[in-house]
Amino acid sequence: MRSWAYAFSNQNRIRIFISKIIENRLPVYDFIFFLTVEYKERIRRHASQVAAGENSDTIEQRFAGEHSFEVMERTLKSLLDKHSKIEDEFTTSKITTNKIVDIMLNKILKQQ
Repeated sequence: MRSWAYAFSNQNRIRIFISKIIENRLPVYDFIFFLTVEYKERIRRHASQVAAGENSDTIEQRFAGEHSFEVMERTLKSLLDKHSKIEDEFTTSKITTNKIVDIMLNKILKQQ
């Protein structure tokens, strides 16, 4: 879904076309948890990924700026809500990974 959000927000026509073709073949999930981060933190994380050889694109290729990033995040949320309901949303720079996992596990266990 995140790659779809990139495609829609950057108007990449071939990726949009592919996403429309496979849209009805998406798996159905019991829970969707939306993880996001503020733009400045995303830039910092991206730079460390590129330096470590984990990501080959430049930040300019990925996001044309803060506005582009926010459009992509809104598009992603919209796509997730369209295909399923977002159970919870976390800003990963404001909450620890362990806390996110604990919250997710508690929600899942309450459903059983």
